Amino acid sequence: MQNIVDLSLNYGCVIVKSLNPVESKTLIPILYFMRLLLIFITVLLTEVALFVTIGDKIGVIGTLLIVIITAISGTTFLRYQGLATLVSLKKVLAEGGNVAAPILHGALIFIAGILLLTPGFLTDTIGFSLLIPAIRLIIIRYGIKKFISSNEAKTLYPDDVPGDEVIEGYAKEVQQHNSEQQPQ
Repeated sequence: MQNIVDLSLNYGCVIVKSLNPVESKTLIPILYFMRLLLIFITVLLTEVALFVTIGDKIGVIGTLLIVIITAISGTTFLRYQGLATLVSLKKVLAEGGNVAAPILHGALIFIAGILLLTPGFLTDTIGFSLLIPAIRLIIIRYGIKKFISSNEAKTLYPDDVPGDEVIEGYAKEVQQHNSEQQPQ
C-alpha cells in the first residue's frame, strides 16, 4: 500500500509527499521544460522581429554584415576570455584554492559563446554582456543566493531528518593515571 499524502507543484516539479519525509521525491520537472520552450519561442520571435526591423532600416546586406561581424568579434573575445579563465583556474588549482568561481565563469563564457554563434541581435547582445566579468560576477552572486534560498539547497543538507542532529563542541581524550586506578 502506498502512503502518498499530497501531490503538489514546487519550483516547476511535481512533488510526491509521503507520510515519511525521507521518502518524498521529485518526479518530473515538467514546468522547467515548458519554461525553456516558452523562452526559446520568445527569443526566436524576437530575433525574427529584430531582423525584419533592422533589415528594413539598413537593408539586407547591412544586416548580414552586422551578423557576420558580431560572430567573428564574439569568437575573438570568447577565445580571450576563455583563455583568461583557464589561466585563472590553473592558478587557483596550483594554490589549492576554491575552483568554484573560475568554473562558474567558464560556464557563463561557454553560454556566451553559444549565444554569440547563434545569429541574431538579442542573442549577440546577451552573449557580449556575458563576456564582461562584472556582469558574470553579478549573475554568479545572484545564482548562489537563489540556490541557497531554494528548496534544492535544503534537500542537499536536510536538517529535519530525525536522528541526524549535529552537536558542535570540542573533545579531549583523557587517560587515567596509575594512581587513580582502583585497588583490586
